[in-house]
Amino acid sequence: MDSKQVSIGIVQQLSTLPHMGTAGTTDTAGRQHRNARRAGIARGAALLALCAALGGCGLAAAPCRVASAGLKIIPVVGHVAATPTDACADVIDP
Repeated sequence: MDSKQVSIGIVQQLSTLPHMGTAGTTDTAGRQHRNARRAGIARGAALLALCAALGGCGLAAAPCRVASAGLKIIPVVGHVAATPTDACADVIDP
């Protein structure tokens, strides 16, 4: 065998190997799916922890508190305008 036939044989053998991804794995789509699933699980766990931290009544009072905070941004009249929403939140979650 001459060197040309040897190099052709090597190329043919290499072409039959599975495609290797950038990280050395053969299944990059599967890895991306697993990473996306883990991210979804992490987001769900964070949302669950947030809801648990707010508690039952705290979760119901959250819209009142967010509206109050938004009103307090307004200069001069913000704190006066936020008084009813503060009272609403205090009634729901003392």
